[in-house]
Amino acid sequence: MKTLKTVLTVALLISLISCDKGNNTQVTPVACLPSNLHSSVVASYPFTKGSLNDISGKNRHLSNSTSASPTSDRNGNDNCAYIFNNKAAVNEYLNTTSTEFLNNLSSFSVSLWYQALDTLRDGADYEGLIHRDSTSYRWDIQGQWSMGLYDCRKPVFGRREFAPAWDTTYNWTYTCEEQINLLTGEWKHLVGTFNSATSSVSIYTNGQLLNSKGPLSSGEFAYTNIGDLFIGRNYTGKIDDVMIFNKSLNLEEVKTLYHLETCCEE
Repeated sequence: MKTLKTVLTVALLISLISCDKGNNTQVTPVACLPSNLHSSVVASYPFTKGSLNDISGKNRHLSNSTSASPTSDRNGNDNCAYIFNNKAAVNEYLNTTSTEFLNNLSSFSVSLWYQALDTLRDGADYEGLIHRDSTSYRWDIQGQWSMGLYDCRKPVFGRREFAPAWDTTYNWTYTCEEQINLLTGEWKHLVGTFNSATSSVSIYTNGQLLNSKGPLSSGEFAYTNIGDLFIGRNYTGKIDDVMIFNKSLNLEEVKTLYHLETCCEE
């Protein structure tokens, strides 16, 4: 009987530990995504307990060779997002050099939450939320494809050979400083999509379509499958719940992602 009690006690302890909300190994796409998007996830980074692991099960993990650090997410959960300081000579970011999983994505989408910080910026600065490759081929696209903030911190998403989709909702009568102040300090959900069938790019903020460009013709440069994946490069602020999909999300799917709770759970 004593042996049986011991076994039951150990089993109970294991069960309690596995249900600890701080246990990052238990975070799965099931807890963070609607079921209809599970099969479309290429990589997913909720940053629970500061982890840089991809929870899609495909082991596309990130690394942190700089001093970027875990921070609180949009719901105030500790160590469930990352903060980046890119002022002066500081350059903090997350990245991975193993990016074969991004090759040949004819259509794809990127979803993340961000909170831009520090309003004392040059309006012409490009801040990279997420991008593949670090070469500046254009002033408003970083690398092969990118989603970031540019021209007084307006969100922009683009693919190298196509004109990007900009956030066009802000009043041009504002000064650049006023626009930066409006776009700094609040958490925002951002989604960028590329649709190969319609040859178009789109950008969404907080579940609303802001702008689309397409059909678009090829420009001077052809898209190639090269370059590391970067998150937070040349950006000052927080980033959380980064997801990459192998399809162009529609408006209803974007809205569903916007209304999801922060992915910081068991």
